[in-house]
Amino acid sequence: MKDKNLIDLRYDWNIVYFIRRGNVIKIGKTTLGSLRSRQKSLQTANSSNLSLLGIMLETKDTQEKDVHRMFHYLRKSGEWFEETVGLIEFIEYNAIEPPTEEELI
Repeated sequence: MKDKNLIDLRYDWNIVYFIRRGNVIKIGKTTLGSLRSRQKSLQTANSSNLSLLGIMLETKDTQEKDVHRMFHYLRKSGEWFEETVGLIEFIEYNAIEPPTEEELI
């Protein structure tokens, strides 16, 4: 994963997040400041344990819809995609570890 220490992280930045449930991964969008509450609401709606794999800062070149398009052939339902080696490698290469509250400005 990329080093989050190279970036000043702001609450209001849009992000793409990757959350695993079993053998599927949700590719969703929220803001940095809303990430934890979004994760909690998803967990409440799921009986399986969810794990946050990483986040990407959304830019004009990389948006949630672009990641969805890139992995369209893995779509299971809505924003949930089949976990594959290719998707995991994409996350490992492009995502950063989510920041703690103290790291946000």
